Amino acid sequence: MPKYKTKDGVIDTTDYTETQMVSFNFNYPDATIVEEDFQDGAAGPDAPVTPVMPNRASIIAGTQPKDTELPSEDTSSDLSVGDEGYLEQERKKGRAVSDIEREIRNPKKYKEYTWLYNSSQQKKEEKAQRIREKNLARLNKTPEETQSYKDRATLMQASVEAVTAETEKNEILSETFRIKDLDRRNATTKFGSGKYVEYLPKYKTDEDYEKYLKESLGNKYDRYKELSDAASKDNLYLTTSNISDYATLDDADANVANAVVYKNQTEANQVYLRDVDEEDQTYVELYTGTKDTQKKETSCV
Repeated sequence: MPKYKTKDGVIDTTDYTETQMVSFNFNYPDATIVEEDFQDGAAGPDAPVTPVMPNRASIIAGTQPKDTELPSEDTSSDLSVGDEGYLEQERKKGRAVSDIEREIRNPKKYKEYTWLYNSSQQKKEEKAQRIREKNLARLNKTPEETQSYKDRATLMQASVEAVTAETEKNEILSETFRIKDLDRRNATTKFGSGKYVEYLPKYKTDEDYEKYLKESLGNKYDRYKELSDAASKDNLYLTTSNISDYATLDDADANVANAVVYKNQTEANQVYLRDVDEEDQTYVELYTGTKDTQKKETSCV
């Protein structure tokens, strides 16, 4: 593996295992390869850098194609990896010395990384091309058609923005306190089969049940007990439909709140688009989002 320029300085990954490289790519997604000087192998202050292959974002984005067969090696050269003189042969082709040495050290891993990087670049170019095609088509629309797309985009944006933490409060609080998952005090366990079945109490004592709640809720246990006691005074259990009567969004887990709102906003967006012709959906989407987002979408013409 080569040396990389990171936020913590230059890191040599020559002896890194595959697992260590995965961790490295996670911690330093913006790291760049430091090209070594051909004469002494040292990285000079003006050494050019090239992107790390692959970075964490490209893996998370799922840019690797379904077909996992790696491209075959170019066998047209007189010399192959491992042959004496291969480095000089490739250097004359204009390749960086550090890049050739990386290939020589681990040909298989080099080929995998190169393939993943190229796949990522291809996906980015395909996306940019789709945007260019959409915008070129947009330019051919009449003012009336364009205004129609803008009006529908406004309606779609409104349906999405109508989904807030306040409107989804019951779901957010239910997820925070795991209302759907928690057993009731009178939960039972099935024993036997066929004619010989009996249902026995899952928790023999109150202490057993409280221990289960503490293990399930962690630092939310104390607040859950307060909410549960308040509901009990009304002769009720806490449920997904009434928890917001006893708890507030201040009790909610912020990550849960963000996830629920995002999920439901996405669903609202999809529901609206069901009533829009598939051919028109791309044009409607061009006029959604902030002005900055729209500017980026239309800048690839």
